[in-house]
Amino acid sequence: MPLLTAKTVLFDLLFPGKCPICGEPIPFGEPPDTLGALACRCCLRELSFIRGPICRKCGRSISQKRAELELCSDCESHIRLFERNFSLLSYEALERDLMSDIKYRGKKDAADLFSLLASRRFRHDLELISPDVILPVPVHKNRLKKRGYNQAALFARSIALHTGLNYSENILFRSQDTRAQKSLSYEGRILNLQGAFYADVQACEGIGTAVIVDDIYTTGSTLEACTEALLRAGVQKVYGLCICAGRDR
Repeated sequence: MPLLTAKTVLFDLLFPGKCPICGEPIPFGEPPDTLGALACRCCLRELSFIRGPICRKCGRSISQKRAELELCSDCESHIRLFERNFSLLSYEALERDLMSDIKYRGKKDAADLFSLLASRRFRHDLELISPDVILPVPVHKNRLKKRGYNQAALFARSIALHTGLNYSENILFRSQDTRAQKSLSYEGRILNLQGAFYADVQACEGIGTAVIVDDIYTTGSTLEACTEALLRAGVQKVYGLCICAGRDR
């Protein structure tokens, strides 16, 4: 057995990684850079992956009644500036807990897992749209100082690494420390985000297509506000990629 492999095996035996879903040690022997090395396979089966029928605009799950229309109630009722959003998981109880762990409790292992899952799930879609850059929804400097990191940047940076896309945090910025969106109505979310984002016009030169990454898609107001800022700065097309999406109402 090569020395490097032997050291890796010994390290895995002495310090097994923990599953970000259940917290238990990951079974020994899983090949590196695989999903099994990041989480228990049984836990992976508990995740609520979004499958058809889905909204062709925002990517969330829709009912069979809406399958023919291919639009959720929100996307049917509101004009979308973004081309399309790709959503990985339904925002159910397990996903809610895991996203809270990432966002508020500094547990970043789940972010690595979700980023790899999203990279594999949407690799073909990303190849088709061939974006010039992938970027995170920015947080205000006050919130960044308090939390220590931007969870959307964790996802976007890792997805860019897995897919080979260009990554940047120097294009889209947040100028206002807005109220939390979760307690607001759809109209309240739109008003809350008016003027909250801006894009650097010089940095946008030559960018035809951009992908914005966020943690949770609820009403689409954040993605819309970011898209508007990028389009105003000269970007031609904007797509979204979110780890979780709420179900259609």
